[in-house]
Amino acid sequence: MAKKRHAMSLATKEKISKALKGRKPWNTGHAMSLAMKEKISEARKGSIPWNKGKTYLCKPRKITSEELIELYVNQNLSIPQISKLKNIRYSSLHYRLKRLGIARDRSEARKLGFREGRVKSPMLDEKTRKKMSVPNIKKSIALKKLWEDPEYRKKILGRRIPSSLETKFQKIINKYELPYKYTGNGSFWIEKINPDFVNCNGEKICIEVFCNHYKLMSYDTIEQYKERRTAICKRYGWIVLFFDEFALNDEKKVVEEIIFQK
Repeated sequence: MAKKRHAMSLATKEKISKALKGRKPWNTGHAMSLAMKEKISEARKGSIPWNKGKTYLCKPRKITSEELIELYVNQNLSIPQISKLKNIRYSSLHYRLKRLGIARDRSEARKLGFREGRVKSPMLDEKTRKKMSVPNIKKSIALKKLWEDPEYRKKILGRRIPSSLETKFQKIINKYELPYKYTGNGSFWIEKINPDFVNCNGEKICIEVFCNHYKLMSYDTIEQYKERRTAICKRYGWIVLFFDEFALNDEKKVVEEIIFQK
């Protein structure tokens, strides 16, 4: 049974390299004599190379680049469909598409195919769409009802740990000894809003720390997000301060804005 080879560690390689440094090969500066060259030449005369007379024909490709582009891009066939049609492995097609610089994500191309009628899908059927939307609507209504329950909200948000931005803001609070405490874990509510930080000196001032990217996933604009939050808090006499990821880079401005509101 052959011994299993193990990769050398970098330390071993460096050790061997240092040990061999400065050593010269035994044949350095020794040129082969003409007599030796002739002797080797005579010994090799008449020997037939192992590959003499053997010819290798390059197998033609099962699919050309032009055909692949036609099937994949123009005809909107998927990789499994092309694989089955041309009897080619998935991995080969993925590699070819990568070499051709064609992206594998063709969601926009497929949408265009749906609109033009080139690609048929049961998803386009009105009955199928309605059938699929019913469970989602029911689930959405059920979750909204659950969210009305304060105990459920507290249970869900009670597990939440501060985000990186909230942690950054908490450091500013600690550094400048600002009278604010973290409440983003569901410990304090203003109607259905759970503010991130609340003034702990009895003043009705709360602070929202947010990342623009995630808010734009739920709202059309950042202004819309701010307006809705401010409107709810204003009903109960609360002032809301907003700080995004860019504002937190300037600690002095953050502190000045908080003090000014006081």
